[in-house]
Amino acid sequence: MTGKILAINCSPRKGNNYLLLKTLPKTRVEIINLSDYQIESCDGCGKCAKLKKCKIEDDFEKFIKKIDDFKKIIIATPVYRLDVPSKVRSLIERTSSLIINGKNFNGKVAGIVCIGRSRGNGKIQSVNSLLDFLLSMECIIIPPIVIGNAHKIGEIQNDSIARLSLNRLIKKMTKT
Repeated sequence: MTGKILAINCSPRKGNNYLLLKTLPKTRVEIINLSDYQIESCDGCGKCAKLKKCKIEDDFEKFIKKIDDFKKIIIATPVYRLDVPSKVRSLIERTSSLIINGKNFNGKVAGIVCIGRSRGNGKIQSVNSLLDFLLSMECIIIPPIVIGNAHKIGEIQNDSIARLSLNRLIKKMTKT
């Protein structure tokens, strides 16, 4: 298990979340893109209880293995129509197969980044979705929760509060 922090860009593109994460030192953080993994939605079949894993053949197990290699994770999400993007919802749903089989993230340290329009709704709901997810997976949430205001690609570079908050989060996670 590495001492680096795994930063997961949950945007389907390399937009403002990715640009904000790219400001972090590569010596402390490894960035991956959820969009690089094919993760299908849960179909609610319940076979994971018998099979001890999800029956859907995609990159879910590979993605979870990547998370398992780190003690510390940051999940960075944009706001898409009042909540996290659908691929994040699919990831959250699919972790039910882990919980049913007594697996979780077992005390991993976690941070949250959420970026949305400055006047848009959904940032608090998106943060709540990630908080519920990470707490259900038994993560330890480290403050501050980073909330950025940006819409057009590159606008996040003008949000000094988001950059400052992210740097504070990284310092705290590094010490933990």
